[in-house]
Amino acid sequence: MRTGSTTPPTSYIERVQNKYLFQQYSIKKREIDKRNPGQNNERLLYHGTDFEAIKEINKFGFNRSYCGKNDLDGLHRLCLARVLVGKSIETSKEVKYLPKRPDCDALYDSGKNSSESIYVIFNDIQAYPEYMLTFSLPKKM
Repeated sequence: MRTGSTTPPTSYIERVQNKYLFQQYSIKKREIDKRNPGQNNERLLYHGTDFEAIKEINKFGFNRSYCGKNDLDGLHRLCLARVLVGKSIETSKEVKYLPKRPDCDALYDSGKNSSESIYVIFNDIQAYPEYMLTFSLPKKM
């Protein structure tokens, strides 16, 4: 998932409301907030994917198998998600699991790149899809 300060012209915005997914996310949020008191453990992050994956994310939640998918129809799709990044550690794309934290008997909550523009979570219920954006970029002249 990527952070971002600019958003391209949007063609369509859909708010996701999935009570079951939100309940799972809320339970995980309480757990991470309890483990990291006084810290903002949640971020709003973008996740780009294709149309079929967006439908699945809305219905069943995030799944790492949706990573790296893009549509070829000229439309771009982004999910704006609430993500529980909690206590993060800088990792590389080769990392398969998060290491144990030195300050408590738990693993780190997420991995991140050095610029904190990409976060990786290893528990799918740490992300809740809140909005789906569909847009096209202006054609190059």
